[in-house]
Amino acid sequence: MEDIINNYYKKGGIAMMVQDLAKNKIEPSKFWHYFRQDYTSIDNVHKMMTNKDLQAILTYYYDDIGFSMNTQEYEIYEDILMEHDEILLYRGTLGEYEHGFSWTLDKNRAYWFATRFAKVKKDKQPVVYTGRLNALDFLVYWEQEQEVFVPPTFLHNITKEEVWNLNLLLIILMRCAEISMDTLNGHLNILWVLKNYLWQKEKNKYWM
Repeated sequence: MEDIINNYYKKGGIAMMVQDLAKNKIEPSKFWHYFRQDYTSIDNVHKMMTNKDLQAILTYYYDDIGFSMNTQEYEIYEDILMEHDEILLYRGTLGEYEHGFSWTLDKNRAYWFATRFAKVKKDKQPVVYTGRLNALDFLVYWEQEQEVFVPPTFLHNITKEEVWNLNLLLIILMRCAEISMDTLNGHLNILWVLKNYLWQKEKNKYWM
């Protein structure tokens, strides 16, 4: 029976799941189980997940999200809950997408999400958000990406950090030094060595 349900939702995706949840066609505990499977297998979902109607439905049924955790994740979740009254979370995006559900406990992971497509989408600014979550609102932990899936309205004191990327750095250097692109390309290897050095020495800063 579970295979039939899985195949059904694979055809319709997250939108169909949420629609069925809103119409009480699926129990919230089962919804979150199937939702997690689909959500964590899809990349670049920020546009869908910032839809206000979808956010409202997910927030309404959020109390049951704990059913999406496995035994190991639940043990880690309990440890975190016991040790913190407030939890520091990070969110990395390419462009300003503060109001999303996906946050992580790992700041380095947030930097990775912010910069991974920066070379392709050069018009977008990599951004890392830092937010605080009250322990009473901390209801789920997913081990992959050390993710905390949480309604954005639950977070407070959110700050934004724009992450430097190498493309922008090259433009600045060219303008300041007034040198040609050929000359600058000759020093490109030095910049990459510098980037790797900074990443290893101080992991809370990242140069793309």
